[in-house]
This record gives sequence, structure tokens and C-alpha cells, in this order.
Amino acid sequence: MKQTLKVVIFLGLLIFSYSPLCRAAQEPIVLIEICQNIEKRQPAGPTLQTTDRFAIKNNKLYAWMRINKPISGAAIHHAWYFQDRLMDDIRLHLKDGSGKVYSAKTVTKPYLGVWRVEVRQDDHALLETRYFIIESLNEELYATVLERGLGELQK
Repeated sequence: MKQTLKVVIFLGLLIFSYSPLCRAAQEPIVLIEICQNIEKRQPAGPTLQTTDRFAIKNNKLYAWMRINKPISGAAIHHAWYFQDRLMDDIRLHLKDGSGKVYSAKTVTKPYLGVWRVEVRQDDHALLETRYFIIESLNEELYATVLERGLGELQK
């Protein structure tokens, strides 16, 4: 009897782990991508999720974000930092506390180096951070992902 109960519980947990309800619970609240273009409110072209490096078209980068679960407050902030210096804080309004939003930043050659975008709530609670490097190769600007943040530069 005890063995049968253990098997039933195990099978129940196994089935639940593959259910959409469980997958939704495991999804991050915020998904952020740094990309070179936005089309139909979606990242277009290479992103720092799909490649380690891409050319920056027209010196413009986008921080696209999807909020999977409603969060408190009607706005979110994209704080763009260059080498720990706040360059821009863009407030984005949300419908129903979730959805897709994006911000854009124009980057020029004097601002080559480590960048990050922080996603924050109105109360300044940090939800996500994305690090990347902007570098010049053959007079073009490129963005390069930093998977683990600034620690990669210290290696």
C-alpha cells in the first residue's frame, strides 16, 4: 500500500512538472533582450540572446522586455548604464502590470565599453539586469554579451 502511494505521488509530480501551469510558475517574471531592431513589438535581427556579438545598426540599441506575470505598479524603468554611470532612465507604462515594452538608446564611439540595462519597478526594486560590451571593429560598433556580468572581465 505504501509503495503504491509513493508511485502515485511520484507520477502526479512528474505529470505536474510537465503541465503548462508548472512551466508558467518556472518562467522568469521578466525576460529582457538587447537587440538591434524592433518589428511589430518584437526583437528583430540578432539579439544578445541568440548570438555573442552583433553589429549595431544606426548606432541604436533596443532593450526589449516581456513581463510574464503581473507586477505591482503601472510602470517599469529601463536604466541604461555606461561603466556604472547612469546615462538614461526611461519610464515605460504597462497595461495590467504585464506585457511587452522596449526602450532605445543611441550609442556613439566615445561610449565604447561595458554597458548594462537594469529593469526596475517604480519603487526601485530590481527585477533584471543585462550586461553587454559595445566595441568598435573596422569603424563599426558591435555589442557583445556578458553572460555573467562584470565578473567575466576580471578573468
